[in-house]
Amino acid sequence: MQGQIEKADKRRWWVLLALFLITFINYFDRQTLGCAIEPICEEFGLSLAERGKLLSAFITTYAIAHLFVGFLTDRIKNIRRFFSIFVVAWSLSTILVGFVDGYGQILGLRYLLGVFEAVNFPVCLLIISRIFPAKERTLASGIFGSGGFLATLAAPKFTIYFSTEYTWRYAFIIAGILGFFWLILWFSVYKENGTVGKGEISGALDLRSWASSFLQVVKTPAFWGVTALGIGIVPCLYFCTQWLPSYFIQELHQPYDMNLANKLTVIYLFQDMGMWASGVLVMWLSSRMSLLKAR
Repeated sequence: MQGQIEKADKRRWWVLLALFLITFINYFDRQTLGCAIEPICEEFGLSLAERGKLLSAFITTYAIAHLFVGFLTDRIKNIRRFFSIFVVAWSLSTILVGFVDGYGQILGLRYLLGVFEAVNFPVCLLIISRIFPAKERTLASGIFGSGGFLATLAAPKFTIYFSTEYTWRYAFIIAGILGFFWLILWFSVYKENGTVGKGEISGALDLRSWASSFLQVVKTPAFWGVTALGIGIVPCLYFCTQWLPSYFIQELHQPYDMNLANKLTVIYLFQDMGMWASGVLVMWLSSRMSLLKAR
């Protein structure tokens, strides 16, 4: 019995590694376009309006999909299979950008990427709540979430290197392939526990129960606090990751080369350091006041 407990304890950290890596890939795939937008616009002769539509396409469907994906994820029984399907879908959406021959195809694929990638955070948080005790969940959430921050550091150098030395298409193809390699680890380490059924989606929805639970969440001050912070912070983060390369090139006349990649990496590094420092500050303050006040 003790051996089984130790094995399960060890496995959950391997699962966390898988969640960290897929979050890295998730952010890496979405950021590739912002770093490759200049050679794409040059190749297809795109206007500023078309550039803007390409850069905002992912965010549009990503935001809309989040209104539904959490509700769907809560009702999925086979998370192992469900998550892998979405990873394959968003990886293909990234790879296919490397084979397009026009603006409309890239736009459509970015819309699809926003839909498929929206499942990542709800699924990762659900898995953490299943396999980690409450006292370890904050740590686990921070570890898997940091994968996204590290991706913002890696994407500029990776994408601009391939775009300048070879072709921007390779950046999308290689980035998308990473998701398929990740599936090997995923199927090796994550096993559905004994309480999970074999079906895909649970039974009939009890609308009254769901509505009651939803209203309880909406009535909590913490919900509105998180919502307000999200509205203020998330647009700024996406503006930086999607639009900074274009800003440097168009307004500051920075050539599209590895010097641009270095500047972007420095900016994203300080952005990430601020996030890490704020997490440490909250932990320190929470030992002196309530967690809600600290946040």
